[in-house]
Amino acid sequence: MSLSIVEREKLWDDFLAVWPAERLANMTLDDYTKAKDKDCFTFWLEERTEALGSIWGGSAFKFGIYARKNLTEKSGDAYTRYGATHAWSAKYGATEAEAFENVRKAIMQVALAASLGDLQGVENADLGPVIKWKIAFLYQDRKHQALLGVLNARDLCAALGRFGTSKDAMPALQAEARLRFNQPSTLEASEACWDARTAWLQQHTLAAQIQTEIDADPLRFEFRHQTMKMVGARIKESARPFAFSRDDKTVTLFAPAGAWVSACPQLVRREYKAHDTRSSNLGTCCPEANQGHEAVALKLNSMQDFEHFLAAYNGQAETNINVRGNGDLTEMDMPIRTLPRNQILFGPPGTGKTHGLIEEALHILDPQVFASVASLGARETRAKLKARFDQLKEDGRIAFVTFHQSFSYEDFVEGIRAVPPEASKASLGGVQYKVEDGVFLTLCDNARRNRTLDEQAQIRQDAVVWKMSIGESNGEMDTRQHCFDHDEARIGWPQAGDLSVPGLNFADAAHNLGPKEQASLENFSRNMEPGDVVVCLATKRSISAVGVVIGPYEHTPTVPGKVRPDYVHRLPVKWLWKGIDFDIVNLNAGKQLTLQTVYELSRIRWPDLYDALTKAGLKPKVEVAKAAQAPLPHVLIIDEINRGNVSRIFGELITLIEDSKRDGQPESLSTTLPYSRRPFSVPDNVYLLGTMNTADRSLASMDVALRRRFSFKAMTPRPDHLAGVLVEGQVPVEHLLSKINLRIEALLGPDYLLGHAWFMPLKEDKSLARLSEIFRRQVLPQLQEYFFDDWTRIRWVLNDHRKTGRDEYCFIRSRGVDASDLFGSDVQVSPRPLWEVNAEAFKHVGTYLATIDMSALEPDA
Repeated sequence: MSLSIVEREKLWDDFLAVWPAERLANMTLDDYTKAKDKDCFTFWLEERTEALGSIWGGSAFKFGIYARKNLTEKSGDAYTRYGATHAWSAKYGATEAEAFENVRKAIMQVALAASLGDLQGVENADLGPVIKWKIAFLYQDRKHQALLGVLNARDLCAALGRFGTSKDAMPALQAEARLRFNQPSTLEASEACWDARTAWLQQHTLAAQIQTEIDADPLRFEFRHQTMKMVGARIKESARPFAFSRDDKTVTLFAPAGAWVSACPQLVRREYKAHDTRSSNLGTCCPEANQGHEAVALKLNSMQDFEHFLAAYNGQAETNINVRGNGDLTEMDMPIRTLPRNQILFGPPGTGKTHGLIEEALHILDPQVFASVASLGARETRAKLKARFDQLKEDGRIAFVTFHQSFSYEDFVEGIRAVPPEASKASLGGVQYKVEDGVFLTLCDNARRNRTLDEQAQIRQDAVVWKMSIGESNGEMDTRQHCFDHDEARIGWPQAGDLSVPGLNFADAAHNLGPKEQASLENFSRNMEPGDVVVCLATKRSISAVGVVIGPYEHTPTVPGKVRPDYVHRLPVKWLWKGIDFDIVNLNAGKQLTLQTVYELSRIRWPDLYDALTKAGLKPKVEVAKAAQAPLPHVLIIDEINRGNVSRIFGELITLIEDSKRDGQPESLSTTLPYSRRPFSVPDNVYLLGTMNTADRSLASMDVALRRRFSFKAMTPRPDHLAGVLVEGQVPVEHLLSKINLRIEALLGPDYLLGHAWFMPLKEDKSLARLSEIFRRQVLPQLQEYFFDDWTRIRWVLNDHRKTGRDEYCFIRSRGVDASDLFGSDVQVSPRPLWEVNAEAFKHVGTYLATIDMSALEPDA
């Protein structure tokens, strides 16, 4: 870096003077990108601020949209669009106006997230990776510089002394690098980081980096063979082989020839005809590229070149990398990295953990909402985010629970509950006992639902699954086929008459019905509700159809021609799957179906049935088949997760919540739930977000098995959120909180600090009365709990012991005790000090100034 630190600070100032964050909301397309305009945003980003972090290289598509210099007519492809004056990535929109608006919103999202120190929010923005981190660097809070000007994940890994892989996430790398390179200025830290990166790369070959990438991602690559000079591997998904040299500064990579070569011509070193000789190591490392086959050799100079090769070789439709440009493979948009499935926000009280859960949940469920609030003020932003959070909670995509000492597995997963007679659909009297789902199981069921299908087919959220037999007793098939063709279900026993007659007694001897017939008729006419699911029996093990009840019971004394004459009881049913042969025994906890005509399959939930049908490759036979959609993410928020007995609450699910054990993963696991006996696995689209108060219980005491299955995000006090807040124009709240926390940390450690959230009301109400209320009702009681009423140390924290001669400014004062007056002169005792809270001290500005430092007091304060 050729500029000095001072010169770079000046350059940073110059950029923000021209491009303050407020200007982004009104930025026009010409402001953003304009040929030969050295004041447009992209020119500043790439060239004028290069000394703050380089983003050179790649095609101009990395900016999302750019002004064309060559205006020759050009056609786009699946990934690019060309207009008369601009070109843009197709994912941003069909027109240049639409594309720019989406790019501008993403830029505003990045700038806002960076200013708040929200690195995950930066990562979630839909912009090219290097571009968004450069923007984040420029718009970070310069008072609390969290980002380095090293903008590539592999460069950061090298600076940290390790090989980078596609699994390395920028938020974590930036945080780790900032801790490692902890110079006061981020510019100094960036320079030290870059120097460390350069030194490390000089000692480690590109071949070693590629081999590390292959070894670190067994789901993507399969190792084949290696010799002293070559390594052979295969892309797992497409089974396409390749091999690369191990001993050169640059890497020569061999692969079978094909049409893919035209996508990366700049990497080609040599093309081999079948008879051409080449390295003998290919015989064992990649026989498909050995002599006797047409092959190509590529020259790779960087890990970016390796990724370009993979994108071209594996085919665009089969890769996670979107290569931009017509044959220009120098710019990639990596996909948004997978967010942690299980995460805990931990920190002292008042640091905004519960408050932060809303943003964390929205990053998972609806990251685009942050773009819509990028130009709003803090209060409006919070209101809009909370409204979206509440909407998602109402939709069943967010569930909230608080752990406590009495919370159990039965509350969390499933348990047996007593159901009083008036709440039970059964005609039998007395209390019934029913297996009820807990909050986690309910959310998992919601996560498995195809919401579009359910809405179109009108399947209700708590749908009951019913088994029916239609015409099987005598082998009659015409009745069943008529029902399937006319979207209905029918059963017999006409002697019971119209089942909708009020007060009808199914047990009346005149009806000549046995207990099972009575139960079937009651279920069919009274208990099966619109939105419930019906399965039609084929054999004792299998079903032939699945439908949904779409209307109320009907009595039809006259039946259609092909229907059995005794099948007078009708229920409208939309048959979604017909003519199938699906074994349902595993879903039914190993139980075969019985001959009773209608009964509830209490062990089967509709989401489980839908999931099993989908995995079996069975698709609906009706128009709603087009409703298939990717599973939507769902979030379970667990407040105070460390206050419950987590081993007891999670039970056997402790293993199933791991990423690799989730449903749909190669190593997925399932279990049989103890009460319902239903098979269960945790869906891949369920996220767990927890909070943990470090002052309530230390992190170390948390169940180890659970702790290693969660990632942890520290929520520390942020006094900087109170910058500029002066109570009565005199007391700097930021410094007051900082000084108190420094004293607490010196005495107890970082788990017991005071959070900034308690002081946030002072941003609106800067009165002494409000500050007094905070200290009286929150700060002082919390200190009493922290120090177990050790008033001497509490006085140290509040600086009372140094308020010599200013007793009126002491929060805690000693009370004189005359032992002889209390116990008499015969008792020789030295009573311990007695302390009292000085109520008057809370009312003086000087009390708080002296708490910061006695020197802050004016002589007449």
